[in-house]
Amino acid sequence: MVLYRAEILSLRGSFGSGTASLTVKLPNGSTRVIHGDNGPLIRALDQAYDIIGPRRWSFGLRTRRGRGHTVDTSNLTGQVIYYWLDDMGLCIGGFIPESDFDRDMFLDKGYTIEE
Repeated sequence: MVLYRAEILSLRGSFGSGTASLTVKLPNGSTRVIHGDNGPLIRALDQAYDIIGPRRWSFGLRTRRGRGHTVDTSNLTGQVIYYWLDDMGLCIGGFIPESDFDRDMFLDKGYTIEE
């Protein structure tokens, strides 16, 4: 499996369509758009970078506040990740923030790292 190093440039997603696109800048300066399933990708990015903001919903006269469907990409833009593609090479299979990346572990397991 190949891991790619990239800097996140932008994220576009749609709750209704179920798809998301992550635009990244590769070390050679080119950009790549990586597609993925909106829900899991947003939740994974939120775990790493805290990007989901508050939402409000009403029940009669009471308004409750909690985490919702608003994504703030200001914590995301410029972050460096190592990502891999799914088995077909079409969608993001997963990613690791650079701060959590253990190069030796992946090389020992036979991964190739493109930087």
